[in-house]
Amino acid sequence: MTNTMKILFFLLFTQAVSAKLYLNVSILVKKGVNLGITLASELQSVEEIRPEVPVIIKMKNGVIIEIQASFENIKSSSEHYGPSENILVIGKIINEKGEIIRDFSKEKILIPLNEQHLISQEKDNQKIELRIQPEIR
Repeated sequence: MTNTMKILFFLLFTQAVSAKLYLNVSILVKKGVNLGITLASELQSVEEIRPEVPVIIKMKNGVIIEIQASFENIKSSSEHYGPSENILVIGKIINEKGEIIRDFSKEKILIPLNEQHLISQEKDNQKIELRIQPEIR
């Protein structure tokens, strides 16, 4: 095999085995929850996650979700190879007034790959449900 063929094969092989972490994010905002009238708005998004880079999702109604995710750090053992199956998720829910209504940066939210996790917050007749499902593609 020539050197050019080896380099081409190496480049194609490294691209084929790379996988990326994605978060399926669903945001449901319900207003007027305690008033008997409910106005709901929903946003669904699939976000590619990069190490230590927050993802910011803005809804038309002014709600902002800031999320950061990474693989859980685990100690290496002879029985476990590669990254963890659990994803550590941190972030904030910010309402239309710019107030942080939920800060889950200090909470340790671990979500197994391909499983959905619900984060719910209710304040001032407004309920926000944030569903997160990590996956590798």
